[in-house]
Amino acid sequence: MSIQRNFSKMLLGVLILFALSSQQIFGAIQATAFSELYTPVAPISSDQSQLVYFRSGKPVEGGGAANLYVDQEFHTALLPGGFSSFCLAPGNHSLLTFLNDAPGYKGKKSQHPFALKGGETVFMRVNPDGNGVPQIVPRAAAERELLTNRRQTHVVSRASAIVTCAYAPTLAQRTYTLKSDVLFAFGKSGYADLTTEGRGAIGQIVAQLRAENIEAKLIEVIGHTDVIGSQATNELLGMRRAETVRRVLINSGIPGHHILASSAGSREPVSMDCVGTQVQKIACYAPDRRVELHIDVLELNP
Repeated sequence: MSIQRNFSKMLLGVLILFALSSQQIFGAIQATAFSELYTPVAPISSDQSQLVYFRSGKPVEGGGAANLYVDQEFHTALLPGGFSSFCLAPGNHSLLTFLNDAPGYKGKKSQHPFALKGGETVFMRVNPDGNGVPQIVPRAAAERELLTNRRQTHVVSRASAIVTCAYAPTLAQRTYTLKSDVLFAFGKSGYADLTTEGRGAIGQIVAQLRAENIEAKLIEVIGHTDVIGSQATNELLGMRRAETVRRVLINSGIPGHHILASSAGSREPVSMDCVGTQVQKIACYAPDRRVELHIDVLELNP
């Protein structure tokens, strides 16, 4: 009887050790299987379709990886909480997942075509039981689920239909502020009045756009003044400064029809309640004297 009890205790210990080892092994697999957390994918070009295929973080009975097949070719093995994003040519493509389907590999013999459109991003969730046809999920709902999902990276795709994603450029706006006291002497605005330092500051902006290979779709140059002087005088001063900066941009090679000049006069100050002598007020109001460049650019997504 004592021998039997000892054997039972020993067997129980072995089972506990095995369970702990299994958890450690699974944890180690998870640590190496995933990379970065999901971040919203960029728009895709019109000649490709983009898919975000993900799996819920809840494990299913039987566990293991859900093998994802694209056109009957293995792409990845999704663990709970994993995702894969990839691109295909528009048209009909078979997309299926099977849980622990070795050695039969059902995905190599089964098909379920989806009609994919160019420029479209589709979010697909692995079926709750890990098998068969995926569930198409609206983007907003999918991205709520994907907040804690990580990219699956532990296997090499063998799906020949997958192509390198070509993302569509997106329109963004950049704002640059040039201090008028750097561009001109106080009260000055003409092309001949532009300082060497001011020309250099404008040149740096142009050089940055060229270095980043950014196409400027529209540049709005806005002249701002301080409140010293009449409103009409400030309106004219702001316009002349904006037109001078516009001329420098054109001379640097940017097409004139992409550049608009306007004046805000003294209507948009950033300084408040400057007091003291005239010299003190001029110094206090310096941040108001500026030329802003609002540049609409097409940025290429990574």
